[in-house]
Parts: sequence; structure tokens; C-alpha cells
Amino acid sequence: MLNTERWIAFVLAVLLLIISPGLPAMVPGLLLVIAAIPLWFKTDEKWLSVALGTIGVLNLIGILPVFVLYAALIIITTKELVFALTGGKTIEYALTFFCGLLLMAFVMQYLGVQSWLSAVVGATVCVLLHSILGSQKNAVAIELVVVALVMLLIEDLEYEAAPPLVWTAVVIAFGFSYFAYRLKTADIPGLFSAALVGILLIVFAGISWF
Repeated sequence: MLNTERWIAFVLAVLLLIISPGLPAMVPGLLLVIAAIPLWFKTDEKWLSVALGTIGVLNLIGILPVFVLYAALIIITTKELVFALTGGKTIEYALTFFCGLLLMAFVMQYLGVQSWLSAVVGATVCVLLHSILGSQKNAVAIELVVVALVMLLIEDLEYEAAPPLVWTAVVIAFGFSYFAYRLKTADIPGLFSAALVGILLIVFAGISWF
């Protein structure tokens, strides 16, 4: 079942994305902070309001890039949509990951950004956190802030990872992790945490380190 207050906030992110090329870099953050205020006073989504306000302020003061702000919001939106419509079966974790990356491709194309590594890491962290936190009331807020900060960290490294290398890392890391899951040596959180470590190892240190 979809939560109305959350979707009001998330629809705002999509609208901001549409008009963002014509806005100064810090305006989306300001609008997000403004949107978080009524969410705090008029709904029970206090933690989500804090999360939206936090990433909005980080963008407003120039710390969080516009791409990371939109990416975090849309990745979390995708996860919420998939699990709300499907009931949270095991296959939906993979569906969330790939749908998130598909939308990231459109976002990067629209904004003129190429940052596949941070997109992959953000989507992986989102699904990993959801597998741990489940339906806790503050889960979405935690996921939103953590995904944004992790993607910010990757962006701040300024490491240029070629898309073929990133996708090779995804295939290898998730391939081994999936086999571990099928052999029942890892659960869902273990699958995605192992895949995350594998992707980072392959991208930063090479396949031989995996």
C-alpha cells in the first residue's frame, strides 16, 4: 500500500528533476527544505521530513551535488514503488536494483552526468539497507540519508571508472554472491553486502583482488 505523504515528497523530486536544468544548483535543495517543513507539521512522517531537510540543506550549502540529490530520491522512490506493488518477495530485491539503475541512466542522460559507479553503489546500498531495516517506520529516512552520503563519498573521490569496468564488476560480484545465496551460505543482506564489497574491490583494485 502506498503512503500518500511519502509520495507527495517523492513526486516533488521528479518535478524538480524536470525543471532542474534551468535552475541554479542550490535551488533544488532550497525547495526540498521548504517541502520538508509542512511534512513535519502536518503528517506523522517526522523522520522522512528530517531526511529530506538534511539532504536539502547539504545541497543548499554546496556539499551535495544536484545529481546525488536526485539520484538518492529516485533510487529510494523506485524501491518503495517496487515493494509496495509486489509485496516484497525475494525477486523484488533484484528488480529494485535494476529498475533503479535504469532510471539512473535516464537521470544521468538528462542531467549530462556520467557516474555509473556511484549509481551502482547507491542502488546496492539502498537494497542492502532495506533487507536489514525492512518496514521499520524510520527505514525510508535512514535509507535516503545513507544512500545520499554514500554516493557523495564516491563522487568526492573523483575516481573515473569506465562503464564497462563497472558493469563487469557488477556481473562478477553479483554472480558469486548469488551462488552463495543459492547455496544457502548467505542471506539477502549477505548477498548484497558481499556484492557491494566485490564491486568496490574490482573497480578500485582490479579483478585479481576479488
